[in-house]
Amino acid sequence: MNRKLIFQIIGVLLPLLFLVGCKTQTPTLILTINEMECSLDGPMTIPYGEFMIKLVLNEQKPTESGYALARLVDGKTIEDLQAWPTMEQPPWLILISGVHEMAGGDHTYSYDLREIPTYNGEPLFLVCARMTDTGTTAKLAAFGPIEVKK
Repeated sequence: MNRKLIFQIIGVLLPLLFLVGCKTQTPTLILTINEMECSLDGPMTIPYGEFMIKLVLNEQKPTESGYALARLVDGKTIEDLQAWPTMEQPPWLILISGVHEMAGGDHTYSYDLREIPTYNGEPLFLVCARMTDTGTTAKLAAFGPIEVKK
């Protein structure tokens, strides 16, 4: 093989290998419940498409814990959600998904916003909650807005 042909082959194969090795990573929001505290890590802007929520339960005493993924009607804000005093669903919150877990550890959930017929790209909000020793559900925190890029 002559040198010119080898360089042409390398010139074609190298970009192809690069493209095969590049995989778009799905954005992941990490929601951590540590006893009666909740935190959110991850991007506050996600694409209109696939994303994941990783629920991390660091609890000394396992109990029912989880989150609500939602959007709000026009005119409502994160401040309204944070001020809502109970875990009863406010009439201005539109639930997309509710997750309840009993076991500690990591739990990962996948979503594709394109597959939700009533969703049109509005900002998302997360509310995390945990069952208390008295049997009531306590709202631990609310997060958002998580912007969605179409």
